[in-house]
Amino acid sequence: MAENTGWQKRFYSFVGGQAVSLVGSSAVNFAIIFWLAFNTGSPLVMSIAGMFAFLPQFLLGPFAGVWIDRLKRKNVVIVADMSMGVVSALFALSFLWGEPSIWLACAVLGIRSIGNVFDVPAVNAIVPMMVPKTQLMRANGVMQMIQSAAFILGPALGAAMLSIWSLPAVLITDLIGAMIACGIILLIRVPELSRSEISQQHFLTDIKIAIEAIWQDRALRSTLIFFAVCLVFFMPLGSFHPLMVTDVMQGGEWHLMATELFFTAGMMATAGLAAGLGSKLKRPLVLVKVGLLLMGVAAASWSFLGPGTAGFAILLATCALMGGAMNLGSIPLMTYMQANLAKNLQGRVMSLTSSLMSGAMLGLVFAGPIAQWLGVSVWFGIAGGIIIVISVASLMMQFRLDKV
Repeated sequence: MAENTGWQKRFYSFVGGQAVSLVGSSAVNFAIIFWLAFNTGSPLVMSIAGMFAFLPQFLLGPFAGVWIDRLKRKNVVIVADMSMGVVSALFALSFLWGEPSIWLACAVLGIRSIGNVFDVPAVNAIVPMMVPKTQLMRANGVMQMIQSAAFILGPALGAAMLSIWSLPAVLITDLIGAMIACGIILLIRVPELSRSEISQQHFLTDIKIAIEAIWQDRALRSTLIFFAVCLVFFMPLGSFHPLMVTDVMQGGEWHLMATELFFTAGMMATAGLAAGLGSKLKRPLVLVKVGLLLMGVAAASWSFLGPGTAGFAILLATCALMGGAMNLGSIPLMTYMQANLAKNLQGRVMSLTSSLMSGAMLGLVFAGPIAQWLGVSVWFGIAGGIIIVISVASLMMQFRLDKV
């Protein structure tokens, strides 16, 4: 259990290790994707690579969570980080025998994704063990700031390294980064579950228990359902936004980079606000739904934009709003689950939630054909409008639950 004193040093040391790991992994993922795009120029190959990176998180999450709750979470993080580093290094060595096939690159992305299936929920399950309950909002704000920074620094670092070194050299840096990150974590005392708290029941029973814990919390259950449905319409926007910039706004590479920077700046601003205010932010599930509403407003506004300086300025502003709204939804949701669900369920709950959110990418199945038929900007309007309706309905339900 987290102590009320002395937790800051351990937590921020842990955050430092995660920062090294996240930036390194983001840089290497960018480098592999860029290598695939440069060598194939095939949208089909990029789609296949995306599936390799996405499916493990969707399919394996519930099962990974059981192991996270049964094993020492610190060890899970270390093994996951080192596994991803070793796989990258082995991929680098394969270049000694000539240029590897695209299937090997896709397999590497898939294996690294499996590592993330264990790593991310384990990290999120460690935080409430290390941080006092009253400081969880602040801690999650700091964690999201690190993730947002990695979103910017990782691709920039990957691009910079590729301009100097070959891909194999960049891949080796992933192993070095993993060793540094794991070395830091090894030096930290991370509180673990006691033997009596670790479940010894059947594997599927453990998953069922976690699902029941979520389902019995009526407010959390409805929030997760609304959040997941909104993400089905929101997540495809990330795939379409380059088309919005280049085709609708008639922008170029610098315009596209600017939208990414403003989106991430919005994420970091909200994360910084959460880190600064911490426990002063009340009613986390209401904040989640306000975040969803702002996401919908930002997305819907894109359907009215056209080329020109004024249009692009509005686009940048709404990118920042969209990024900030995303974290306004995710940080309080994470904090609520960490604070209100049993600590011996955290691994399973975080993994189940991750799988649920990953499943939102299935929205591309219908979003792609509709955007192709009606146009990208029209799809932004449709998706934003649906998200607004859902978020308003969820807010009304939340207020009714608060009165019960």
